Amino acid sequence: MGKYAVPERIRAMKPKGTMVKAISGNYYVYEYRSVTVDGRRRTEMGRCIGSIKEGVGFVPNDGRARDGEVTTLEFGQYALALASSGGVLGLLREHFDPQDAAQVYALAVVNCVNGMQPAKDAGRHFAMSALSLRFPSLKMGPDALATLLDALGRRQGPAMSFEAALCASSGPEVAVDGHAMPLSSRLNDLAEPGCKRGRLGSDQVNLLMAYDVEGGRPLLSRFYEGAVLEKSGVRDLLSRAELAGRMFVVDAGFYSGANLEALSSNGCSYIIPLHRRLLACREAVADPEVDGRFVYRRDRRASAVEYRDARRRGARVVLFRDLNRQALEQAGYLAALERGAKGYTAERFEEVKDLMGVIVLQTSREDLSAQEVYEAYKRRWSVGTFFDWLKNGAGFASPGAQGYCRAQGLAFVALVTALVHRDLADACRAVKGKSVDDCLLEARMVKANKVGGRWVCCNLTSRQERLFAALKAPLSVDALLQHT
Repeated sequence: MGKYAVPERIRAMKPKGTMVKAISGNYYVYEYRSVTVDGRRRTEMGRCIGSIKEGVGFVPNDGRARDGEVTTLEFGQYALALASSGGVLGLLREHFDPQDAAQVYALAVVNCVNGMQPAKDAGRHFAMSALSLRFPSLKMGPDALATLLDALGRRQGPAMSFEAALCASSGPEVAVDGHAMPLSSRLNDLAEPGCKRGRLGSDQVNLLMAYDVEGGRPLLSRFYEGAVLEKSGVRDLLSRAELAGRMFVVDAGFYSGANLEALSSNGCSYIIPLHRRLLACREAVADPEVDGRFVYRRDRRASAVEYRDARRRGARVVLFRDLNRQALEQAGYLAALERGAKGYTAERFEEVKDLMGVIVLQTSREDLSAQEVYEAYKRRWSVGTFFDWLKNGAGFASPGAQGYCRAQGLAFVALVTALVHRDLADACRAVKGKSVDDCLLEARMVKANKVGGRWVCCNLTSRQERLFAALKAPLSVDALLQHT
């Protein structure tokens, strides 16, 4: 081999007009040319164009399958989401610059279809989907999305205007709920030790949302510091938009004098459960009197409910005892006691048996009957279902290592994602017996292939045709591109 560092068998595999260099045991191929400098000819090396792999040969930097043009895109599930949620895009366009509106909407559609995605992954989903055809000018790389989230949190005018429009068209009942999320990043100004640090195993942030009970959609969304109690954040959250004349149905964790005053202002009212340590709750539980009974029906189930309606500590307090639930809870406790389960004792059963199936509600509404108060509170279950989807269905368990402004931007994107999902869920009701996930999974089979310079749908069966027809979704790329 002499002084030449590259074996002859390797040099034999290089393309004509190139040179090979051995670097750290690998062989890289470079362009080169012969030039004349000061009357003398010499070789000038150019850029690296590939490498030589023993047993394989010359491997160019470009031209590999993974570097070639994308000719197959995810189509079906995106077509369903786009077809059903055009109203969300329209509302965004009313409050945002057209480019920003499209970027927020595209990110929300990606999240709706795939679950909440970090910026580094959302762009790849976008590039491999029909969204890239629908919005060809959008920049959806990690840097572009980080800039978008920061702008949404730092310049909140358009986002607040959007949320105000949602609130203006909301129904009469608004639920407010919160969710503590783990966040251990030191780069996030919101991450602090909170009340759930022991369960979460790290610092936390708190996500608060206001939710339209009747419309089944979120209205306001914002992150708060992990050490800030939910009861402290609710006033700030509700101050972001006008919600006059609404009835707020909130959880026991929001109980405070300042909150009750805020929830009663501007023609508003509230229903809130009382924690058992509160004196008004203990007085209600100790009162053996019963004012009446009614039957509470939800879906196909019915329960007998006793109630005691009285004024306690200057407020209307109503105790409700679900007799069916009480019997089930007592039976469950006694069964655990018989098994010898840890912590279950006969003495403890005597202490808690009368509290089983009991809920004590305080309300500022004097015009509602006890049954109407109970039914209004029970309708709050929808916000619990929503948060369950957000945490488990959408996988929004942690905001990631975001800064303060990016985290607030992400809270807004989560709200828009939920609106897209809500519209898709409404559309999916047209398909009997199928959930949103069922429809997305079925539609996922449909791809868009580039054939002869044109994009066409493939992997399509009559079952998908029926699904798309029921959801009034475009079943061709041309129709999707025309969809507004």
